Formats: sequence, C-alpha cells, structure tokens
Amino acid sequence: MEIETHPRIPKHVLKQLVVDLKTIDSLIELHFINHTINPSLSDVLKKASSENSRQLSVTDIEQINGILPIYELHKNEVLGDITINFTKDYTSSRIEKFTKSLNEWSNSNQCSTKLPRLDLGKSTISDNQKQTMKVLKPKSKQISTRTKFKDLRNDKSKFIYKEKTESTQSTKGLTLLERIKLKEKTANKENSELAKVQKYQSYLIGKVNTIYDIIYQFYKLQIMHSDINLVSVSLNQLLSSIKNSLNMPLTEIEIMDVLNIIESNLNNKFTSLVRNDIKILRIQSLSRENDLKVFEEMIRRRSNFDSIDSLQTSH
Repeated sequence: MEIETHPRIPKHVLKQLVVDLKTIDSLIELHFINHTINPSLSDVLKKASSENSRQLSVTDIEQINGILPIYELHKNEVLGDITINFTKDYTSSRIEKFTKSLNEWSNSNQCSTKLPRLDLGKSTISDNQKQTMKVLKPKSKQISTRTKFKDLRNDKSKFIYKEKTESTQSTKGLTLLERIKLKEKTANKENSELAKVQKYQSYLIGKVNTIYDIIYQFYKLQIMHSDINLVSVSLNQLLSSIKNSLNMPLTEIEIMDVLNIIESNLNNKFTSLVRNDIKILRIQSLSRENDLKVFEEMIRRRSNFDSIDSLQTSH
C-alpha cells in the first residue's frame, strides 16, 4: 500500500515510520520463535537501530502507537526490566493495517506538523510475577535458527588427505633412509590433496562476480517497490534462479560454496534462517560498486598468498 503525501510532514518521515515498524515487527516475531517470554524493549531497540542504521528510542514506539496501538509495554517489578509485545487486537496484518491508519491520519490531520504520540509510560502494564527465561526446544518440522552458508555447504575437509592412525605403516624396524622415504611419500600425498583444494578454491573464486551479479539483479528487482533494503528468499528459489541464469554448468554444491565465499566477505549482508525445514536467506544493503571492490581485494590477497606459498614450496 502506497503512503500518501502529507502537506506539512515530509514523506520520508512517514516512510521511515513504516520501515521502523517492519524492523521492530520482524525482531519481535523472531524472538518468539524460540522464547515464551516477551523480548526486552532495550534489546529490540538496539537491534532495530543497528538494522536501520539510525538510533531508535521509545519515542519511535510511541509514534507508531500514536497512529495505531500495535505494541504494549510490560514492566516486570521483580526483574526491573521493560519488555514489549503485540497488543491482542493486532496479532496479524499489522503492516497493512498500520499503513492504512497512517494514510487516514494524514488525510484527517492536514494541518499537523508532528506525528501523534501515545505516552506508553502511563499505559505500561505491570507484571508482578517473576518471569523465567524458557527456551523452547525446536520440534521436528518446527526448526528456526540462524546459520551461515558455511553450515549448509560442502565441507572442504573431505578433499584433504587424512592419514588414519590405525592404518599408518609402522616405522619400527625401518632404516633411517626408509623412514625418510616414507615421510616424503606421505608429504607428497598431503601436498597433492592440498593442491586439489587450492585449485578448487581458485575455481570457485573465479565464479564469485558472476553469481554475485545474478543475486544483485534479483535483489534490486525485489526492493524496487519496497521501503526497506531487505529481501527474504528461500535457498531453493535462489539456487534455482542462479542455475537458470548461468551460462556455465555448476553443481548445487559448487554454487553453495561460492555463496559461502560471498557471505564470508560481505559480513552481515547475508543471513540464513531455517524455519519448518525451509532455509530462508535474508539479503540486505547490497552495493554493487562497493561489494565488487571487496571481491577484488579478496582476489589480490589470494594471489599474494599463492605467490608466497609457491616460493615456500619450491624451496
């Protein structure tokens, strides 16, 4: 739903209010996936401030509630903490209802220069009973946890030669020369396996820019008509989109390994959630120009490392 223009309040202020609502909403919902008690208000505001790159306070909650009373605060007298939750009247479709109420307020208050505020200090609910932290154990089919691409990808350790202790040839009774030859043989095997890993890593790095461009185009299309720079997509959907867009044959495991390289170099721009056995990826704040510079620096460091490694190996 489009946010209508107000004659005295800039539209970006109204849009920011909806963005803040979406972020706070998402954080509270994520909290309740694994917890039964209300989330701490200070924790929610801190995380929302980080995600929106601006400082949020109780005033922002009061402005949201001034438009539509979506949230309620609880004061735990025993723990001395303020928590936040949804009001009983607004347990679903909150974003849509809020945007509609915001437009209705704008049309009815054309002369106002400030957004309304509902003083939550006077309406905070007092919880006298002590709340204890209870973390729900995820049930089968009901799993939701944050993870990283590296937790979902192929383990590169399978490419590395591992010498089993039980089957290691005993050097007992061998001459010094025979022991040296055996050591060299083992080292050659390990170097051969390590070379395979390095070759595979170089192969993956060569695909980073191509796969990033596909993700970036997908990301830009998704946020084109959105107020926030955040996209959620199932891993299967993203993998399918990447495979259909590639002009080269790549296996799903190889694509996952490239995604891991991208994620590890772009810090928190990629986050994974597993919900009901479905892997959900959250992609945010992509900047093609800056991100490609990060990949260039990664390749430069890799080239320097390989050069040093080659010199050490040759000696």
